[in-house]
Amino acid sequence: LPLLLPDAPVVVWWPVDAPDNPSRDPLGALAQRRITDLYAVEAPLEALATRVASYAPGDTDLAWTRLTPWRSMLAAALDQARTKVTSAAVESEAENPSAELLARWLQARLGVPVERVVSGGPVVTAVRLGTARGEIVIDRPEGPLATLTLPGQPARTLALKVRPTSELIAEELRRLDADEMYAIALRGEGRKKEGKGRG
Repeated sequence: LPLLLPDAPVVVWWPVDAPDNPSRDPLGALAQRRITDLYAVEAPLEALATRVASYAPGDTDLAWTRLTPWRSMLAAALDQARTKVTSAAVESEAENPSAELLARWLQARLGVPVERVVSGGPVVTAVRLGTARGEIVIDRPEGPLATLTLPGQPARTLALKVRPTSELIAEELRRLDADEMYAIALRGEGRKKEGKGRG
């Protein structure tokens, strides 16, 4: 405490060995934002369950931050398709925490069940959204490029690289308010209101 400037925002990042309850940790209690990383633990889905139980406003995880480009592209694809999603699937390597968060977010925002499909990886490799007009697909089996397919339109190539940790931390430092979308994804809450298809 003596080293902190009065009223200065404080962010705590645990690269490894994050506490089970970050907001009640002595360091975490001083911070407006608390950053953990489910990729740094041996059993990420078990740790994810712990994060659900201990969540407090200001908590976030780099497994969620890694999804920002995916979420942006999915939102843009739905804006273009303008059709109701009736099913969804997330493909990834087994036990991938980002894939689980993405599936929970899609289920909460679209109000449809989301299938988890194990692929060879690395990380999240595809998202498929079923509609009455056909599938909306973002497919990135490997490398920095993905393919976006919309019903009735030619496939197009998009940049979707796996970002380094430095970029993820920089993104988190640009905002110090509570990440409400992370809370929704973490808990699988906030199902869409009638007539809403994006979030």
